[in-house]
Amino acid sequence: MKSILRYPVLDLTYRQTLHIPTGFRIRHLAPGRASDVVIDIWAEVESDNPVVPVDVWIIGTGHQFPPDEAGPIYIGTVVMPDGFVWHLFVSVQ
Repeated sequence: MKSILRYPVLDLTYRQTLHIPTGFRIRHLAPGRASDVVIDIWAEVESDNPVVPVDVWIIGTGHQFPPDEAGPIYIGTVVMPDGFVWHLFVSVQ
């Protein structure tokens, strides 16, 4: 079944892993709504597809870019209420 699901990012680490069904398409990024969530990612998924590990790279403006060998794909930018700006990239393991 096709649906849009929310994937919360809980920490502003340089790289972390989420588990998302194959064939996903990122649809939106925003500051987290819950107190323990930093960024929310919404993805269009086919929930019957197998789940794969997806690396999420969180890069601050002026910070080190993800290494080329990781093959990260830019998915969007989030402007936080505190004024920080984060650029997100993903790569499927």
